[in-house]
Amino acid sequence: MTQMILAASGWLNFNFITSAYMAVANAYLNLRAHMIRRASVNRTINELSALSDRELNDMGLHRGMIRELAEGSRRA
Repeated sequence: MTQMILAASGWLNFNFITSAYMAVANAYLNLRAHMIRRASVNRTINELSALSDRELNDMGLHRGMIRELAEGSRRA
């Protein structure tokens, strides 16, 4: 019986199945992290865009800086 199980496990190649599962799981987690980050960026853009030019100026910002600031490519 043990020999049959070993033979079956060789045919099924559990390492491949595990690797494929991990690749799918990692892709899902990466996509989820990207979607959470994108939602945060969009929320920041919307909140800063709702401010008046004077309020932005008080923070040392102007409208052209909002997207870069929200995406983290620029420091205020």
